[in-house]
Amino acid sequence: MLLWIASHPRSGSALTRSILYRCFGVPSLTDKRWRGTGKPGTISGITGTTTTDRTPDELPDLAREDERLVGVKTHGFPPTGTERAIYVIRDGRAALSSYKRFLEGQRIDRDIRNIILGTSRLRCWSEHVKDWLAQPWERVLVLRYEALSQPSAETLNAISTFLGLPILRGYDITFDDFRKASPARYTRGTNGPGIEEIERECGPLFWSVHGPMMQRLGYGRPPDGIKPLPREELREHWRQASARR
Repeated sequence: MLLWIASHPRSGSALTRSILYRCFGVPSLTDKRWRGTGKPGTISGITGTTTTDRTPDELPDLAREDERLVGVKTHGFPPTGTERAIYVIRDGRAALSSYKRFLEGQRIDRDIRNIILGTSRLRCWSEHVKDWLAQPWERVLVLRYEALSQPSAETLNAISTFLGLPILRGYDITFDDFRKASPARYTRGTNGPGIEEIERECGPLFWSVHGPMMQRLGYGRPPDGIKPLPREELREHWRQASARR
């Protein structure tokens, strides 16, 4: 049985897979591009992710064929169908800053302004969140990264009720476990540094694009001193971003 594990990139999909595996015994699948070993102390060992020789497009059908509930990660927009999904939301500033660092680790140069606006490879954060929040509540469980980093009994109970599975044990993984398994990929574990980076480098642009969604999600308003960009300046940012895609 297929369970979508959905999020905007760098919003906590590995953390979610780890909780599902450690607390509920729910494994995940990934394609052969992921070099996971499944051994203790590795990322795939922490998240219970099995590497297959299937392509990404074939993974959902492979999960559907399994009698167990099996997770498949997606950063895409909501797929058609009736399968359930867990959607993870993270403060947009932290998610986008983390994604920029991730790309840098892959030696991919992306201007932070393009990441904020959305690129051909990465859709706009606000649009991504908006589309997933519009899905039927009985099909999609929305969780926050901030609540998953140290999942409370309330969070685990919400997952248990949604999946119809018992809690097998408490969550026993720390961010240090992730960092030891993959130091290059997991460097911070908290939102603070990413928030500060976005506010410092391009706060007016971020809040001009994502302010309404940030407020809708309860992440607050722009700090004092950060004002929305004039309409013409914002249009120019969109024009330049489109030209670079």
